[in-house]
Amino acid sequence: MLTTPLYLPVPTDYPTGIVALFIFGPIVIGLSLYFYSTRHMRLWRRGIYPPSLKFSQDNLLEAYLSLSARMLENEKGKRGIQVQFINRYFNRYFPMANYNFADSLVFSMRHPIQLPSVCGWLNTQLAKESERAQVLFFLAGIASLNGNIRARERSFLENIRLELSISKEILEHIYSVYASFNAHFEERKSQRPMRKSTRVDLYRKIMGISASDDEKVLKKAYRKLAKMYHPDTIVNGTEAQKKMAEDKFLEIQNAYEFLLGDLKK
Repeated sequence: MLTTPLYLPVPTDYPTGIVALFIFGPIVIGLSLYFYSTRHMRLWRRGIYPPSLKFSQDNLLEAYLSLSARMLENEKGKRGIQVQFINRYFNRYFPMANYNFADSLVFSMRHPIQLPSVCGWLNTQLAKESERAQVLFFLAGIASLNGNIRARERSFLENIRLELSISKEILEHIYSVYASFNAHFEERKSQRPMRKSTRVDLYRKIMGISASDDEKVLKKAYRKLAKMYHPDTIVNGTEAQKKMAEDKFLEIQNAYEFLLGDLKK
């Protein structure tokens, strides 16, 4: 019985263009990726945040990390606990990010980022002032460790505030939130209840009201802060941004409810 030999096409049976695509396509793609990555690496080494990077959780984390490395320059005495804070912060808010914390931080410290560069990228990607304010919240958290923000750290935060076009009022609000955080930490540490007058004063600063203001003023202040910081305002943000907003707004909510209850007595 005659059998028909199995015929398999050889490369010459394909159109020349397709053959070239199979042979040279991977090479072209590989070279493109190589030049793309090395171009970005050259920018990083010069302290320039690559402006062409698209918005993503990983790229947002890199912006945060590069700024945190600059913050660490300001107060070497508490660098150990600051690094721990940064690592915990990223584990909480960027759990799915693809990066090596130690390597990335060391690189960022060896090649300090230029503030206008990274802040320019953040300004482009974060349209809302409340989203950019989260960057200040993060950096102020690093500075507030040990309960004391030094003059150099305040100067650095002021520079970031200006670069990100954030109002002075917001930075002062951030300071008041961390003052409250630190006071509650000391309360738990000492196991002694905080004096009511101290708590009221801290919460008034968070809400931006004075001792003479009534319930109407308090509610107005709360609505204003809710428009700025409520998690629902970050509709298109990353999960990290939404989680940050939830945690920050919780302190505002606590302050409002405590003061409202105090006024009703």
